[in-house]
Amino acid sequence: NRTRIFRARSVDVVDPSPEKPTVMLHNGTAYLLDHQGRDDNEQIYRNLQLHLKPLDQSPNVKRKAKSVTELARSAFPADHAELQWRQSRGLTALLMALLAISLSRIKPRQGRFSTLLPLTLLFIAIFYGGDVCRTLVANGAIPLIPGLWLVPGLMLMGLLMLVARDFSLLQKFSR
Repeated sequence: NRTRIFRARSVDVVDPSPEKPTVMLHNGTAYLLDHQGRDDNEQIYRNLQLHLKPLDQSPNVKRKAKSVTELARSAFPADHAELQWRQSRGLTALLMALLAISLSRIKPRQGRFSTLLPLTLLFIAIFYGGDVCRTLVANGAIPLIPGLWLVPGLMLMGLLMLVARDFSLLQKFSR
């Protein structure tokens, strides 16, 4: 096992492509160190061209780096799943806040932390439900419509039921 260390006064990027990145090091020292310490090597150089290992560009990394317009124009379901994921996050956060308000109401003499565990479990289910839907849309198991919008849709229906329940309770007390 050996370790290479390079020290340079300046560096120029010769080829920035992820497939075969290349740099030119100027006025420096290259060290080749043996882990047992028996065969260490030092080289002083004026110009040293290094061909680096190709960068790992998995499809998920590329997809997450794409712009919204690129994702919208794409023909791949995984790109549309990423787009729906980005678009649904804001609405999901708003619906989670509204659900928290409705579900955090407590009865008299009930501990104020009694709703904390159920709410936490609900929010975990919402998060993982969105993640599962994104995977299913990316694999083509769920069509693009409703796609990832299933989770916010279910949240909205639950919120509307809670609001209807709260208004029916208010009407009973106001009579």
